[in-house]
Amino acid sequence: MLSGTLAGQSISILAAPILARAYSPSDFGVLAVYIAALTIMSVIASMRYEFAIVQATNSCEAKTALHLSFLVNFTLAAGLFFVLLVYQLALIILYIQPPENIRLFYFLPFSFLAIGAIQILNSWHLRNGSFRRIATVVVVQSLVTGCLQIISGLNGFADGLVYGLLVGQLLGAGYLIFISVKVSPDLLIKSNGEKLREVATNYKDLPKYSTVGAFCDSLSTQMPLIFIGNFFGLGVAGLFSMTLKTLNLPIAALSGSLHQILFNKIARLKIENQESIQPFLKKTFRNLIFVMVPFVIIVWSFGEAFFVLVFGEQWHSAGDMARFIVVAVAARFCVSPLSSILVMKANLRLGTLWQICYLLSISSVLFMLKNQDIDTLLLVFVGHEIVMYGIYYLFILKGANRLAI
Repeated sequence: MLSGTLAGQSISILAAPILARAYSPSDFGVLAVYIAALTIMSVIASMRYEFAIVQATNSCEAKTALHLSFLVNFTLAAGLFFVLLVYQLALIILYIQPPENIRLFYFLPFSFLAIGAIQILNSWHLRNGSFRRIATVVVVQSLVTGCLQIISGLNGFADGLVYGLLVGQLLGAGYLIFISVKVSPDLLIKSNGEKLREVATNYKDLPKYSTVGAFCDSLSTQMPLIFIGNFFGLGVAGLFSMTLKTLNLPIAALSGSLHQILFNKIARLKIENQESIQPFLKKTFRNLIFVMVPFVIIVWSFGEAFFVLVFGEQWHSAGDMARFIVVAVAARFCVSPLSSILVMKANLRLGTLWQICYLLSISSVLFMLKNQDIDTLLLVFVGHEIVMYGIYYLFILKGANRLAI
């Protein structure tokens, strides 16, 4: 599974310089807002019932959970399509000029369906230990998306970024459905209503609690991008998205691995020596700062030249943005891997409280800055990230104290 993720990321890295020269920052802005909207909605694609597939006590219950997840996914996708249809009809009736590029967002229900199917079937294959199939989907999806986006861009098709993404998602979902049915033909046998209601009731906490926290987290993460696209234009949103994606790329895999390693270490210390958890977290935090200081200095000194060299002259402003945003990325990286302690049962409410506080604070800050220039927004955004992740660090230390009691 890890090899598939790395292969998918490698394809994206190789394609990035070509795509950056084939499309404008505005084109990337449209893609970024599309992905942001899809990312927020994908959290509720099956109301988290896909996690019931892995947790099910037997294969029959797991299959019923899979059918329930698909039922929820189709229902919500149909609802999204209906909302977009009503919106389009309202624009026509009221003679209102539709926003630019709005036509691309009518594909969201299909992306929503595809992402939902991939999440659901990934859970099914994860339960059955079929990691190779999950990795294959990641590679196929990345390869198809990258190739179609490059071909479209080189032929002057500005919407190719979104269309390439959509086709990659649909093919990825189609492959998973095909291979799943081929291996387990009984998946096509429908579960009866009574079994569906039973599974929905047994795992009602997933949509009731897990969905809310995950939705808040996803919304707060994507909100700056959607806000910038709305108030500062798609071109600026494209620059912001490319900058954030590029800066996160070298540390994303490291952050995920650290999160898993630290979780295992904390779980072990909880059993062996609870008093040593907080000192361990403080030492890890200091080490992560030492790792990030050189990274920040390098980006601050050479970020502009790097973006021009790799992506082309039109991305010059992204290098300027990187000097601000790298500080926020560093703050997140130094604290986020430590947050695994808030997943512990004793700290679940503390973790949810943080997610709600962050969502409220980022919403308030962005709303107050809607009439400011982009440099002011970025400066305040970085300050917000430093303060809020500082508070997050205090929450984590508080969680460590709880475990030590």
